[in-house]
Amino acid sequence: MSGKQELRDRIAERCEAAGLAWKPVNFGPTIGRIKFPRGRETRNVPVREDSAKQLLALPFEEYSFLGNYQGVCSYERGEIEALLEIAGSGAPPGGTLRRRLREPSKRGVPVDMSGEAITVAGSQGVALSLGAPSKLLRSLLITDRIAQVEASISLRISGLSITRHDSALDALATLGNSFLFQLDGRLNFSMLLRRMPEGRFHMPRRRAPVEVEFPASEFDPEPMSLFWYGRGARGLPLLEFFAYYQVLEFYFGQFAEQEARQRIKALLKNPSFSPHNDREIGRVLRAASGIAGKGSRDERSQLRATIQGCADPDDIREYIVNNEERRKFFETKEPDLTDQVIRPTVSDQDFLGQVADRIYDIRCRIVHTKDDAGDDDLGLLLPFSPAARKLNRDIDLLERIARQALVHASRPLVIDS
Repeated sequence: MSGKQELRDRIAERCEAAGLAWKPVNFGPTIGRIKFPRGRETRNVPVREDSAKQLLALPFEEYSFLGNYQGVCSYERGEIEALLEIAGSGAPPGGTLRRRLREPSKRGVPVDMSGEAITVAGSQGVALSLGAPSKLLRSLLITDRIAQVEASISLRISGLSITRHDSALDALATLGNSFLFQLDGRLNFSMLLRRMPEGRFHMPRRRAPVEVEFPASEFDPEPMSLFWYGRGARGLPLLEFFAYYQVLEFYFGQFAEQEARQRIKALLKNPSFSPHNDREIGRVLRAASGIAGKGSRDERSQLRATIQGCADPDDIREYIVNNEERRKFFETKEPDLTDQVIRPTVSDQDFLGQVADRIYDIRCRIVHTKDDAGDDDLGLLLPFSPAARKLNRDIDLLERIARQALVHASRPLVIDS
C-alpha cells in the first residue's frame, strides 16, 4: 500500500467515526477533501499529503468552522481560534504587533508578555490570547497563504461554554472586536478578524493584444480621484460602491442642467407656445428648476438624469445578459440587499431608470442609519454582512457606469507648451 493511500485510509476511518464526509482525490499534492460543519452549511477543506500527517496527530474531528471567518471552534474544549489581518491591507500583523508591544510602558498596555503569546484573563475562566496560529488552524487553512507565513497571528478564546454555532459566532464577534478595539486605541494599530475571500474574479475583457496609444482625452481631476479611490478599495465593498457613486454625484448638476435645457427647448419650439400665457411660462420655470444645481431636485431624480445622460444602455444590457447567472441576479429580488430588479427587455429609458433606482436604493442603505430609514427601507447595510458580500455584481455595474460618466464628460487633451 502506498504512503498516500495509507493516509487516505486513516483519515477516512477517523472521518467516518466522527460523521464527517471524506472524498479522496488525486490532484497534485491533494489527496482528498474533508467536509467540515459550518453552522447550517459546510466547508470543504483540501487535505495535502504534508498536512494529512499533521492532521492525523491532531483532534481535527472536534472542530467546526465559524461563518465566513477564517476561524474554527471546538464545543468540547470551549475554544475558538481565528486568524487576524491588518485593517486595510489584509497583511499578517505579527511583525508590526511585536514592534508596537516592545514599549509597553509608553503605550500602557497591560498584557502578559511571557513566551510568544499575549494572554489576558477575564472573569469566569475566559481568556484571550494573541500568538502564532496553532498547528491545527494552519493545517485546516492550508489554502490561505496568510496562515502559513511567520508573521501570521491568531486570536484564541478559551474557557467558553458554547454548544451552538450561533453562540460561538457571537462570542468571537463580541470578545474579539472588543479586545481588538482596545488594542487599536492603545497601540494605534488596527487589526481585524480575517474573513473568507469574497471570490470576486474578472474574466479578461479582450483576448487580442492590448494596444496602447497616447491619450486623446483629459478628465476632471475630482471624479477621477474618486474613481481611483474606488479601484483601490477592493475588499471593502461599501467603500468601493460609494466611491463610484460619488463619481456620478459629481456630475449631478451638469446632467440635470442638460436635461432641463432639452425640456425647455422642446417647450419653446412648440408652435403653440405663447410668451403671454402665464401657465406656459410656469411650465418653462418648472423645467428650468433643474438648472439651479444639485439642491434643487431630489437625489433620486438627479441620479436618474445623470445615468440617462451618460450611460450606454446597449453596453449595460449586454453586460447583464451575456452571463446567465448575472442576469438572474439582477432580475431577482434580493431581500437583504434591494427589492429593485433590472429587466433588460424593457425600453432603454425604463431600463436605465431601473438601473438608477437600484443604485439609489443601495446607496441609501449604505449612508442612512436605521433610525432615519423609512418604513419601506430595508435597513442599514453593514460591513461584513451577508448583504454586503452580495454587492460585487452591483459594484461592477456601477464601476462601468462611472467609467462612462468620466468618458462622457471628458475633453480633448491639451498640453501646455
